[in-house]
Amino acid sequence: MEILFISQDYQHDCKCIEALEDFYMVISRSQYPEGYNIATGAAGPHVREEISGHALKRMKEALDTLISNGFSRADLAFYLKLGNEARVDKLIQNAYEGKKFTVVQRELIEGKIFDLVEIGYVTPGDLFPYFKGFTPNELFSFIVKSEKGRRYMKALVASLISKYGIDRYAGLLEHLGMQPTRLYRAIPGSLQALVKDMGGLRNIIYENYLTPLAIRMLESSKNAHDLLIKIGWDIPTGPTYRLTSGKPSKTGIRIIEDRIFKLFGMSYEEAKVRYFNGYLGDH
Repeated sequence: MEILFISQDYQHDCKCIEALEDFYMVISRSQYPEGYNIATGAAGPHVREEISGHALKRMKEALDTLISNGFSRADLAFYLKLGNEARVDKLIQNAYEGKKFTVVQRELIEGKIFDLVEIGYVTPGDLFPYFKGFTPNELFSFIVKSEKGRRYMKALVASLISKYGIDRYAGLLEHLGMQPTRLYRAIPGSLQALVKDMGGLRNIIYENYLTPLAIRMLESSKNAHDLLIKIGWDIPTGPTYRLTSGKPSKTGIRIIEDRIFKLFGMSYEEAKVRYFNGYLGDH
């Protein structure tokens, strides 16, 4: 059996190609001692109903990679030569202890999204190239369907609005890497609903949404002012708030302390101890 994969960007697609290769090697049993990559009796598009525990483990690893990269049920049916989506559903249930495809897809894609967020891919525009079949708008809608994703996007939106002084959706779309809808060039409904839930573009209470982001940035921050800069909630730049050197004035320091207290309910130093120095709780 010879299979040819065609890719316009191997570096981008290699993980999916490797996963597909693993899958075909499992179902064809070509990794057995009879000869590496030489098909034996189970070769061909038909997936055996009975497979060993080891083969199922390898198959699940391949499915993990494909689904986390955005492969749909139709994609899996096509690329894995299963014939139809009903057989995909049966394969998924066998590999994932009875879970439905939509549940597995949510777990795997959301897990990958937050892995990418941790290394600096934070907006839908940053993230979408890593998920087959998703546009930035579709990825945003996918993220905000879970409570964890919704909390993350609220923190990101609040940070962008504060940092860039955004008062129009066009600016917010630009910084999120999203586009107006193709029909009527309207603002995506999922984004409008999220911002409305936060109080609107001009009425957001930042501390309600920036605390999760502040906790993530706390360990890498140098001081309280640096933390506010990192989360997009810096103090004003006028002479009332800053010295000629650019450092905060007494008024600026009071604003910094007030914002930190709104975020954590305590000082910057106390928050560092609570979240990163082995804090065990109040006694």
